[in-house]
Amino acid sequence: RNSIGGFIALLGAVGIVGGAATGGTNGRYLVAGGAFLALIGIIILIPLLSRPVIALVRPAISKLFGVSGKLASQNAVRNPRRTGATASALAIGLTLVTGISVLGVTLGQAIDKMTTDNIKADYMVSMASGDSLDQSALTALSKADGVSALSPQQATSLQVDGEYHSASGVTPGDVEKVFSLDTVSGSLATLKDGQVAVGSKTAKSNGWKTGDTLPVEFDDEKKGEVTIG
Repeated sequence: RNSIGGFIALLGAVGIVGGAATGGTNGRYLVAGGAFLALIGIIILIPLLSRPVIALVRPAISKLFGVSGKLASQNAVRNPRRTGATASALAIGLTLVTGISVLGVTLGQAIDKMTTDNIKADYMVSMASGDSLDQSALTALSKADGVSALSPQQATSLQVDGEYHSASGVTPGDVEKVFSLDTVSGSLATLKDGQVAVGSKTAKSNGWKTGDTLPVEFDDEKKGEVTIG
């Protein structure tokens, strides 16, 4: 058992060192796998390691906690397997808590990055209820000191040839000032009523190009046409 635990822990250490040296995505996978193997190996080795570790810290425990500390250290040495089981449970619990915390922070940072990478605006204003801002609020914002660009967004969906596509209504002249958007063809600044800008992937998959007129059905089931501008 101890040999197996030592071998697994060694594999984990090699994975961690190799991943750190490799770097990049593959390196992160190696480090994660190595850390997992190292944890498993240490858990297997805890009964073996408990005696020397307790012997090392026993003087300090006895000095700090007196008779209680001395009895606790003697009890731990008396049954290494029981000590190992208790320590293993604590190690697994701490590992899970730490892993979930790291995952939560990482996901939060990734979402923040995805949200802010394409935004030039200093502020985004929205209703807590998710409803659209009232026109009076938009007017007040446009007149506020220091506001040089304002592009309200109205989320909706369009049905084209039976397929639904999400869409947002924007202010053509200001949208490029508040969002970082790369234009492949046409111009966002010159969009007019009845014109839409389409993502390059969507346009390519549907065979659309600038100037095409598309028959659409709106959320209120009214039908019309829009032109790719």
